[in-house]
Amino acid sequence: MRHQVSGYRLGRTSGARIALRRNLIKQFFIHERIQTTRAKANAIRGDAERLITIARNSASGDDAQKVHARRLATSKLGDNQVIKRLFDEIAPRFCESSRRLHPHLEAGTPHG
Repeated sequence: MRHQVSGYRLGRTSGARIALRRNLIKQFFIHERIQTTRAKANAIRGDAERLITIARNSASGDDAQKVHARRLATSKLGDNQVIKRLFDEIAPRFCESSRRLHPHLEAGTPHG
């Protein structure tokens, strides 16, 4: 039984799965649209939305909260250029709306 077992395994070991999610989220924030399988898109959707929410909520905070939010995002992604783009370009688009975020994740059929 799969009681309280969350997340997608994606047929990979834990290290490969973490690296895959991190790379997919980075590419999503860089290009704002990626083409991947539905399982991978569902696997990163929550993490991407959570990072956008952290960036969006830090806009109204003081300097200490902004630094804390950037450090949280850096611990997940590890790339300062992507973090800068997330906080300066992507998050301000969602500041006015309180709607649920729907990132553009295109799912395709697996090759092979």
